[in-house]
Amino acid sequence: MSFSKTINCPQCGVSLNNVIKYTALMKCPQCGSVLVYENESFRSMGKIATLADEPSLLCLNQSFSYQDVKFTPIGKVRYRYDIGFWEEWFVIDSKGKEFWVSVDEGDFAFEVPFDIKKKFPKKSELKVSATIFFEGISWVVSELGEGSCEGFEGQLPEMIRIGEKFDYIHFTSLKGEDFLSVECYKDGTQKAYRGYWVDAYEIKRVS
Repeated sequence: MSFSKTINCPQCGVSLNNVIKYTALMKCPQCGSVLVYENESFRSMGKIATLADEPSLLCLNQSFSYQDVKFTPIGKVRYRYDIGFWEEWFVIDSKGKEFWVSVDEGDFAFEVPFDIKKKFPKKSELKVSATIFFEGISWVVSELGEGSCEGFEGQLPEMIRIGEKFDYIHFTSLKGEDFLSVECYKDGTQKAYRGYWVDAYEIKRVS
């Protein structure tokens, strides 16, 4: 895993160790300032509240293994929806490859960003159990809803929009082996992630 040199928080001056060299956004663990990387340096965008701790197998900077591969959680984002919340953990394996681990009510999934070459239908144009054909695969709409970003901790490779609401659409392949998750924002931006569910009992913390 590659890290940049140690930097100091421009708000409180504390040393921030093990900053990943492609971090775009991070939160200072000392003062809670949101730091954005611009023009080869970090600048402060003000402070946000610390997320309340919730029981989890994953912990920032505490490595875990899955199927004999070691991963380290670098950052996490918490999203709120109508029946609770889910978390997306940004993790890096021992070879420096990036993943997102989604945790929702005890269910775990590994995800990677999916390049969108065309717009997905709007949430209002779909219904649960509908089938669409995309990228050579038949997908079934498994969930439709609205979410919002509650906050984040640690380091992230991309910008997020705290407090902004978005529609989400979850698709499951007809074979049930993987899924596609799409986020649709008010400005027309769409983000997609493709992933697969994993057995939580196979996730082990590494001392």
